[in-house]
Amino acid sequence: MINNMRTVVNTTVFMLLAGIAAYAQTAKDLLDSATRYKGNNFSKTASFAEKAYHIAIGEADSATAAKASFTAGYGNYLEGNHDAALEWFLRAEYLYTALGDQAQLTATYNEMIVFYSKHKKFDAGDSVSIKAIRIATRIKDTALLANAHNNRGLLMMRRGMHDSALSNLRKAYHFHRYLNDRVGMSYGLDYMASVYAETGEYDKALDYLKQSRELKKESNDKMGEAIIANNIGEALLQRGDYAAALAYFREARTIAGTLSFSDLEAHTWQMEASALELKKDFAGAYTAIKKHQEIHSQVLNEKRTKAIEELQTKYETDKKEQENILLQQKNQVQALKLTQRKTAIITLTIISILIAGISYLLYNRYRLRQQTKMNAALMEQQELRARAVMDAEEHERQRLARELHDGVGQMLAATRRSIQITGSNQDGKITDRAAETLSLMDESIREVRQLSHSMMPPSLRNKELAEALSELTERTGHTTTLDIQTEWVDMDHLTLNTSQTLMLYRTIQEIFSNIIRHAGATTVHFEMVNHRTELNIMIYDDGRGFDVTSGADGLGLKNIRSRIAYLGGTVELDSWPGKGTTYIIYLPLQIQA
Repeated sequence: MINNMRTVVNTTVFMLLAGIAAYAQTAKDLLDSATRYKGNNFSKTASFAEKAYHIAIGEADSATAAKASFTAGYGNYLEGNHDAALEWFLRAEYLYTALGDQAQLTATYNEMIVFYSKHKKFDAGDSVSIKAIRIATRIKDTALLANAHNNRGLLMMRRGMHDSALSNLRKAYHFHRYLNDRVGMSYGLDYMASVYAETGEYDKALDYLKQSRELKKESNDKMGEAIIANNIGEALLQRGDYAAALAYFREARTIAGTLSFSDLEAHTWQMEASALELKKDFAGAYTAIKKHQEIHSQVLNEKRTKAIEELQTKYETDKKEQENILLQQKNQVQALKLTQRKTAIITLTIISILIAGISYLLYNRYRLRQQTKMNAALMEQQELRARAVMDAEEHERQRLARELHDGVGQMLAATRRSIQITGSNQDGKITDRAAETLSLMDESIREVRQLSHSMMPPSLRNKELAEALSELTERTGHTTTLDIQTEWVDMDHLTLNTSQTLMLYRTIQEIFSNIIRHAGATTVHFEMVNHRTELNIMIYDDGRGFDVTSGADGLGLKNIRSRIAYLGGTVELDSWPGKGTTYIIYLPLQIQA
């Protein structure tokens, strides 16, 4: 009886092991098939990926399951099954988070932004887009960061928040230009043109579309060139320039014809009909709309024929899959017969390893728990010391500013008055020597006043960050050769306490100091956007830049990072020799409220 039980156990264990081996190969093959159909058959992409996911989950292969989830979401979305697509994207998010795969997690978030934007779930899309931008910035993946800003910009455009949309699209364009990605730059210009067209600024929209068109030509993107030509025609049509619009529609149709791009060809005939109707050329409009209907019907027939062919292919593929499953089952039975004799040894070995592993894990867990407590205590002490140093520094700045203003400044003013009295001749006029001395005294008083205001601007005492930063940029522009361009969004609704205002001012003051002393720049762009839940600050210059991968932060950069960390925010630095330097600051406002 004992031997019979042992045989049953052995058979069960080896069936499980053989099944797992077969499933791993099957999951990989199915995922390869899903990827192969990704460009031309979304239904098959979704079907194969879903099967791969279930098999991978059964064998605890999280990496394959995560990739399968993402691919299934992509296939379902493009096939039109949007509820299923969101479910698969959420599974991919969970698995990539557990795996710690930050790049693929960001790619998943980028797809979710597009989904939420299409379904007008703007709050959810806003939240996901911020996550994507944060992770892409942290892992220094400029391509993912550009994509995240592009998708966030399009989300904001659909939401009607045009300023925020343009801000994000400009950032995406900046990153594409940094990567010398001309295709990305062309699409960025196209997206910004759409924003300007929505706000009725057709001249700006046309300018951006024409720039995009030149980039399409340079990259030999004929399909993109045709689409841009059609978009220019639509912008001209909205502006009322019907003759020019017709020329672009016909150019787009010519390119679409060479590419067999029937959908666009039909669309250009429809747009031409609209333009001719507005020109009162009703006969021409009738001819154009007939051409549109003719091509549109042809496209529908082609799609119907293709659908029938795809059904036939699917039937043949399913039949082949069934044959493969039967063959695999036969192979599994043969494999079980060959490996049953080794079951007892493997089972005992596994049990011994499990006991040793559990003992080690329990000990390691206890040790890690103690180490975590000690690290938390050390971090708390470090934070307290950092806050004490910063507070002492600000108190010393305030004391020195008062001493300069109330002490040295008053003494210089009194000395000036004394020189003015003693340096007068009998007629009451100031002598040349006294006038020269008075001029030096006036310059000294101005220097003392500027130094005092630099150490503690009067507007900071009233908690007005915008006013203090305006004074800082204006003063820096007057005293240097820098061309400082500012762009602030929704600053009227920004509420900060005294500590936050002071720390942000000191941080930006330090950044400008670094640019003046080290960058050798001629132009600085200073952008500050209030997203209500987060304050984003981006400062970039056209200076000489440096290699951020060297890991050598100077004292100025350390001060910048420590001040923002004190406020609970993060600082990202992007620079390269000859490419300028970009500072990006993220400050969560809800946490600080």
